[in-house]
Amino acid sequence: AFVPAVYDAKQRYSHLLKHASLGLDPGDVRRGLFYFGRNLADVPIKSHFQLLVDEILHPFYIFQVWSVVVWYLEPYILYATAIAVISLVSALVSLVSARRNLEKIKEMALFVCPVTCRRQDSQGVVESKVIESTQLVPGDVVELEGNFVFPCDMVLCSGSCVVNESMLTGESLPVLKAAVPVFSGFGEEGHYSPSQDKRFTLYCGTKCLEARRQGKES
Repeated sequence: AFVPAVYDAKQRYSHLLKHASLGLDPGDVRRGLFYFGRNLADVPIKSHFQLLVDEILHPFYIFQVWSVVVWYLEPYILYATAIAVISLVSALVSLVSARRNLEKIKEMALFVCPVTCRRQDSQGVVESKVIESTQLVPGDVVELEGNFVFPCDMVLCSGSCVVNESMLTGESLPVLKAAVPVFSGFGEEGHYSPSQDKRFTLYCGTKCLEARRQGKES
């Protein structure tokens, strides 16, 4: 049976912080692209033929076809021809409208931006490189900056940032996000939870207004 690839984000805080200092190696990046694909909300668009078939198979048009056949047999040829022409034009107009709406939705969902990502090279040396957001894979370490729209959900591992989440919540006031806590070594270490640790989570589509690293603006 087909099982979709799932990235387990519920990891220990210390594991997230350790991984943030290392980044992914080339092998991890290749596996991430293979299993999860590109970081892109790709809206599929049906062909004109598929849209036409879907439109014709609507119960209303099926009834119209049977009605036209009956009227031709009566024979109400002129009336049947008029109804057939009107139904065909109506189906074509609906097809064009549906196609345009799908294209607009695809254009709205398509978002690509440059991001500064920390990755290891073939020698294991961590370096910062600018890549397209479509090349991000789960586990990538991204360096934030002000006036930046998040191309995917992220966990803030160091520093802090001010985020505009109005497109999600409708709240006009910016939200302050903090980094995941450092484990002190006493007690039980916490695990990151996307549903409970919203103060550490940066959501896709929201905008970073200001990013700070170690008390300094970045």
